[in-house]
Amino acid sequence: MAEFTPPRSFATGNLHDTPRGSQRPTSPASTMRKECSAAAVSEKAAIALISRLAVQMTLQSGYRMPALGFGTYSNSDSPSVMGDAVYAAVKVGYRHFDCAESYKNEAAIGSSLERCFREGLVERSELFITSKVWQTNHDPENVYAACKNTLSNLNLTHVDCYLIHWPLAWEHTNLECEPLIPTDGSTGCVTMSTSGCSIQDTWRAMERLVDDGLANSIGVSNFSSSQLADLVSYARITPSINQIECHPMLPQHNLRKMCKINNIKVVSYAPLGRPGNLHEGDPMLLQHPVVVRIAEEKGLTSGQVLLQWQMDKGLAAIPKSTNFEHMTENLSLDKLGKWIDSNDINALDTLETCHRFCNKKWNYGCLVFDD
Repeated sequence: MAEFTPPRSFATGNLHDTPRGSQRPTSPASTMRKECSAAAVSEKAAIALISRLAVQMTLQSGYRMPALGFGTYSNSDSPSVMGDAVYAAVKVGYRHFDCAESYKNEAAIGSSLERCFREGLVERSELFITSKVWQTNHDPENVYAACKNTLSNLNLTHVDCYLIHWPLAWEHTNLECEPLIPTDGSTGCVTMSTSGCSIQDTWRAMERLVDDGLANSIGVSNFSSSQLADLVSYARITPSINQIECHPMLPQHNLRKMCKINNIKVVSYAPLGRPGNLHEGDPMLLQHPVVVRIAEEKGLTSGQVLLQWQMDKGLAAIPKSTNFEHMTENLSLDKLGKWIDSNDINALDTLETCHRFCNKKWNYGCLVFDD
């Protein structure tokens, strides 16, 4: 499939980024008719239109987030490879990018974003960019400095959402998170923070980021139901997002209910089962017989089936790929008008086994997950 440059109409339309000042605005209906006419005769225009019409979620902060995003975590791809992947993803039509300081590739991604802006592929207001503060930077002063460091690496003045990556505070090392996991030389165990910093202290620093315009929205990642209940009890700014591992094998029923009650949007990582980062004993979700059968019956890829499960559950998802064809397939999962039905959803629901593809061993007895 040939690469293409998406039209400017891909803008996510954040409530606080509405364009002003046009003397003779183009009718939205007229614009849509033109785009539909173009889509009828051009594949690239069709894909562009689908990205334009992609489902968006309105967060508590009032900002809108595309439900389908692009993940940038990889333990096998170099920073330059992920930077190139982000550039390609922008050209395909992605407008939601998930980053983190611990991924060690934000500088490369920032260079690619700057290239996209320079070449006129996209404007900053069209993107929704998330990043996260790592466990070693939970002290309030380090939260602020870490966010500023991320913004410098990404070549941005603000992120659209900033998350607490994990609900654990480790001993501070440095802003570059080196080493990523501080350990006790005698025991080999992770070194927990001795500063007395609590999640409440960290959250107050997160709220300051919003106050100072460094983050439009704030949220958390890998928080359990009990941790969320505690957080919302004192939060001045309620978290907009809880980013968690979620897929048919790990549907997270109770946690999703907790998020819905508090109007916290769920963003699913590993929605395809992390096929490029499997550990020994991990199943291949994309190759599960139920997923493959539905894909063959509906004329879809296995990835499209799993992403449609996410959409059916009202979740956002951030699949990662460095393959241009897979990027395009994931983004344009509904371009053929082929959708899985309730019977397919029920069949996918039977895959539940509570299997975690991201089950960190450094928790050392800390209660992080609901199960």
